Amino acid sequence: MIDRSNWKKILDIANFLIMPEIVEECSRFAEMWISVENCIDTWQFAIVQHLLTLKESTYDYVCAYFEKVIKI
Repeated sequence: MIDRSNWKKILDIANFLIMPEIVEECSRFAEMWISVENCIDTWQFAIVQHLLTLKESTYDYVCAYFEKVIKI
């Protein structure tokens, strides 16, 4: 089961094993939990993992909440 404590590890393994359905599911899960506290970390992770949709959604989140993000 995917949760907030394991989604990155599952996604990393699924990427390595070329399991696009699981990668997509983990990305969708991550998008549901984007917050001011984790958006930069999630954005960087998406860049490293080449997850275009997650990268774009986290970037949009950072832009939308920029003033709050820079205060953290």
